[in-house]
Amino acid sequence: MLFGVIGIMQIVGSIKVLYMSFVLLISAIAVLSIVSGFLLKASKTRSWSIFSGIVNLAFSVYLLFQIGSSTPDQLWIIFYWVMFYAVTEIIEAGILIYYKNAFAALLIINASLTLLFGYFLSIVIGNFIPQTVFYIGLVALVIGLTNVLSSYILSKL
Repeated sequence: MLFGVIGIMQIVGSIKVLYMSFVLLISAIAVLSIVSGFLLKASKTRSWSIFSGIVNLAFSVYLLFQIGSSTPDQLWIIFYWVMFYAVTEIIEAGILIYYKNAFAALLIINASLTLLFGYFLSIVIGNFIPQTVFYIGLVALVIGLTNVLSSYILSKL
């Protein structure tokens, strides 16, 4: 949702701001996944958390090394991470379905919206102008709000 607000506001240098925000997001997801994998020793999905954390960490380090590359190259890397993230949410939903956990529905919603965001991102990569930054920001904002609100509703069940 934060990426949507930044994109809509079209802050000066917003492409770099969005890029660095994605690096921070991916790094945070990586650290949380790895740490939770090590701390939750009784978890049945411990190895999955560590594996996905390591892959996320690799993406964030690679993005840091690509800071000087062209915007389309950076966006393609972000696109590949978005697709990876959607796949991980689908896998995690499958795990939750196996354990008959209702939060699987939330992950399926998130994965679907993440794939939708990835689709729109892939469309604008070749035509990345301030107007498309606004549009992708608007899509990210709507998707973020939907994720937050669906999480809230599911948490009240």
